[in-house]
Amino acid sequence: MLHLYVTLQVAQTILFDRLTDPTRRERTETDREAGGITLEFVSLAVGVLVVAGIVIAVVTQYAESESAKIISPNP
Repeated sequence: MLHLYVTLQVAQTILFDRLTDPTRRERTETDREAGGITLEFVSLAVGVLVVAGIVIAVVTQYAESESAKIISPNP
């Protein structure tokens, strides 16, 4: 019985807040898509980091292979 009472009390409080809060409004289409821009930037940043990592790996491998060709004058 207590569970039912608490559930009804919470429902009443939520309904009362929604009806009396003048600043609450329905979400518009731009509000619904606001997180999409952030997700787009995060995915773009991850892509740039992956490409940068690949470029660094290629340059490092090239530098190591070229440095292995250097012959020391002192045996």
